[in-house]
Amino acid sequence: MAESMSLSDALDYDSPYYLDEDEHPYHRSTIILSQAEDNFAIWKLSFTRLLRIKNKLAFVNGTLEKPDASSPLYKRWERCNALVMCWMWNSMTEELSKRVTFDETAHNMWEHLRRIFVPNVDLKIYQTRRKIMELRQDGDTVEKYFKKMSNAWLELSEYDPVKVCSCSGCDCEITKRAKEARDKEELYAFLMGLNKDLIKKSKIKRKKPPLSLKEAYDMVEEVELMMKWTGLSL
Repeated sequence: MAESMSLSDALDYDSPYYLDEDEHPYHRSTIILSQAEDNFAIWKLSFTRLLRIKNKLAFVNGTLEKPDASSPLYKRWERCNALVMCWMWNSMTEELSKRVTFDETAHNMWEHLRRIFVPNVDLKIYQTRRKIMELRQDGDTVEKYFKKMSNAWLELSEYDPVKVCSCSGCDCEITKRAKEARDKEELYAFLMGLNKDLIKKSKIKRKKPPLSLKEAYDMVEEVELMMKWTGLSL
């Protein structure tokens, strides 16, 4: 890909080599990658969005190879690669940045971080599902509990995504049914972790047909708010 692109092409706004005049190395994602928080999946989503905005995703996913030193694109590739690496360093804890200091490319650093956080995918799926199963509202507000649950499911979708049918012109609806099954899992997990008194007062289990996750969340949050106004406890 790198060799088939000319220097004039690289100056085009839609090129991954394009750099704004005011581009600087101090950008970072809204999430800071931390081993203590074990938040690779959430961080990856946030950082990937940053790269898409900057049109630099190709520098981490391996689709834009390093040009030969004789190529007119070589220096521009090095500059863009260094810039993306700086964004990555700024988006992680100091402890983690020390572990990837000697990675020479953004792609190598990306893969290094993935190996640090996900050395074994099956183990990660097990750990994430166990986390979901054990999540409880306890003293959290419904909003805070829902955010924890949503982040856990987002993490699981990174390692165990919903199955997608790859058949050409297929009408088997595998993807639709798989998505519906995952939606039910998310709803049941959310309800099982809610405080029992809140479930009882909201009468959410009596609703027919069953509510969606968003509808269930809105209902119990409204009940929680009403109970605060009336001075009742959960």
